[in-house]
Amino acid sequence: MSNRSLYYFLAFVLFTSVLFSCKDKKEDPTPEDLPDRPVATWQNPPAADKIFYTDEAVVLQANITGGEVKEYEWKINGTVISNQQEIIVNEDVTSISLAHPFDEAGRYDVSLRVSNEGGETTIIQVLNFEVRPIPPLDLIAGQVSKTWQFASIKINGGAELINDYEADNTLKFFRENQTDGTYTFNCVFDKGTLTNGEVTTNGRWKFIFNEAFLEFSRINVFPSNTEIIELTETKMTLGRKEGDSDIVYILNLVP
Repeated sequence: MSNRSLYYFLAFVLFTSVLFSCKDKKEDPTPEDLPDRPVATWQNPPAADKIFYTDEAVVLQANITGGEVKEYEWKINGTVISNQQEIIVNEDVTSISLAHPFDEAGRYDVSLRVSNEGGETTIIQVLNFEVRPIPPLDLIAGQVSKTWQFASIKINGGAELINDYEADNTLKFFRENQTDGTYTFNCVFDKGTLTNGEVTTNGRWKFIFNEAFLEFSRINVFPSNTEIIELTETKMTLGRKEGDSDIVYILNLVP
């Protein structure tokens, strides 16, 4: 076979191979479009320095936008929340909430992750919890109530503020409600107002008891800037400033 014939033969074989290989080749499939990833944002983020108390209910809620949520996951300090009763999801999964009891003081990192085939979003909220301080009156009253019949009320060791006919007055403190660390008590006098020289039947006052301060809404006995200095089972010592002077009230319990 001449060189020219060999050349034409090889060219024919190469052309035929390319032709058949092109005929059998299939085009690559077009990849499906991925959905938008879901995006979560906190609906009610607390202030960074806000302190919560272990006896209050805290609910975290996130709003969801973007793509459809296929999976979601709550974690507290890295532990997945498995109790589904603590998680609330609305019908179209545009809102996801967590109502979890935080019974121990400390810092909690709460995270929510939402995802689908298009990606995921994770948001984190830091919560700080403390044990709510119990006011001295609550400690003595057993956190319910305290009734004292006072034999005397004196200011700076001076004259009695209760006259003889007022000596059997009953002073009763009891807790009415509690919000944001402020304790509201009612103060009830069964037979008098405990004011010097004045008596009205069944006098009643409401006051705010926050930490160690008394704030009366009707001031007949003690001014609103009165502070509890000492509180025991038998004596309550109150004090306040009047200019540069210290005014002290001593209330003694009837034996």
